[in-house]
Amino acid sequence: MAHEIRNPLASISGAAQVIRTGGLDEAGEARMIDMIINQSRRASDIIEGYLEVARSGKAREESEIRLDMLIRGVVEGARNSYARNVEIRLHPMPETTIRGREQRLLQVFENLLRNSAEALDSSSEGRIEIELVHRDDRVRVTLRDNGPGMPPETLARASEPFFTTKELGTGLGLYVARRVAEEHGGSVSFSAVEGGGLSVTVDLPENGAGE
Repeated sequence: MAHEIRNPLASISGAAQVIRTGGLDEAGEARMIDMIINQSRRASDIIEGYLEVARSGKAREESEIRLDMLIRGVVEGARNSYARNVEIRLHPMPETTIRGREQRLLQVFENLLRNSAEALDSSSEGRIEIELVHRDDRVRVTLRDNGPGMPPETLARASEPFFTTKELGTGLGLYVARRVAEEHGGSVSFSAVEGGGLSVTVDLPENGAGE
């Protein structure tokens, strides 16, 4: 862990020193600031990922959650930060109340949406569609992107801890999403989209995981 944290901290320190010396134009300074923000987030993700692996998974108090509003909040945050250049389409979502642990479920959808947005980073026409549907006593939220997708061997390992194909990835984001869904009696599944892209489905019970 120390080695993984040292890399983003070194980048933050270097960028801060460059800014301090002056001589940068506005665009150059903005790039350094973006680097500091991104590397700070990366360090935070690494720490949170290791904490997640260490957690016992004991049941935490559940409450009623408006899942549709939670998802809208995650999308709004993404549009104002890491997904500025991505078109996020929200299909009409019914008012949906489930039982669960709100902060943990936030992690699920933030991690999945960030993963899709990062896959679209180099695409000028990146698009993510989000759909929420009820089936029997279950709720399914599906995120589909038009990115490069994943080969079958990567799909099979997508949510394994510490498995990543990203140069700067921790391999924990999708693992955390799957683990939290399972805490709630649900699941996260991945499938290829015909024509390219990835589909991720979060399946959750309306009434929580139970005891």
